[in-house]
Amino acid sequence: MARDQSLDVARGAIMLYIVGLIHGVWWFNIFGLQRYGDLLLFEMPAVFAISGFGYRLFEASKKGGPAIAGPVDYFWFLATRISRILIPYFAYAIAAVAIVIAFKGQFHHEGWDPKAIALAWLDPSLAGGPFTIYYLNSHLWFIAPFLAVTALLPLAARLVPKAGLPLWAFAPPFAIAMTFLSRQHLPSQGMVQTIVFYLGWALFGYGLALKPQRSSRVLAVTAAVAIATLVVLRSGFGITQNMYNAKFPPNGLFVVFSTAWMSSILLLLTRIPRSFVDDLAAKGWFLPFLKNGYSVYLWQGVAYSLASILRDHTPLSINIDWAIALVLSAAIGSLASPLERVRIRR
Repeated sequence: MARDQSLDVARGAIMLYIVGLIHGVWWFNIFGLQRYGDLLLFEMPAVFAISGFGYRLFEASKKGGPAIAGPVDYFWFLATRISRILIPYFAYAIAAVAIVIAFKGQFHHEGWDPKAIALAWLDPSLAGGPFTIYYLNSHLWFIAPFLAVTALLPLAARLVPKAGLPLWAFAPPFAIAMTFLSRQHLPSQGMVQTIVFYLGWALFGYGLALKPQRSSRVLAVTAAVAIATLVVLRSGFGITQNMYNAKFPPNGLFVVFSTAWMSSILLLLTRIPRSFVDDLAAKGWFLPFLKNGYSVYLWQGVAYSLASILRDHTPLSINIDWAIALVLSAAIGSLASPLERVRIRR
């Protein structure tokens, strides 16, 4: 099996985890799990680590020379990569504008100006801002930092040692740096923290592609140390460990939490046979997340909103309604997915 196919499976699995479990728990409180929801929030460090890993594979595919040799190459890299993010986003944003304008009266927002609604949705840093209903933009905070990390990664990747970034060596200084950064008072402080945090995990993924981490013992010790650190911080220093608050914006505590999860995931991956990955990639139910993950991620906002409307008018249980939202996310995202494959050619 090709290495990039394994990466696609990883992307698909994390998208299924986000759309199905994370937002099912946080938005619909499926199976009454919302009280534990903050313990599940390792998904975005994984997303950005996968992105960094993928960028390294892109570099390695350019056997005739460097992937980005100068300003012109960098410009075209930005044009192609950012268009792949923004074209599907703008399609979703236009649909959201139409939905909000059509239904704003039912939510007692008759005073919302259509021009203001459109401008807020067409600005990825706002992603609709306050002009939303149900879950249309509850997940879109991700777009602006993803754009920033995509632009910064080719420049920052030059700082990664050729020997990679072992998690045990990466996490402690990164946690200290994020703790320091979180105590500053910069313009757009939250956005700065978010970009730096996820750029760090993208660089970790880049380093992981340079030198995979397969030592079960080292990964197990890293996970144990991270968990012990969380326990000491809570019991010894009384540091509140609500990971939702630590994530928005991310701080040093969230680095430690993410390290515990990431080391555990990497440890698990050393135990998963390749046949399992091959079988998962061939499953029909998994294909929307495997092939159309970004579109499914975007359009889940509409899908969960439709399921919420259905819940308001039917006696369906919340768990059945969640299953409907998940199916709708996959279906609508798949219909919109051709926009993911629009390419700007050099």
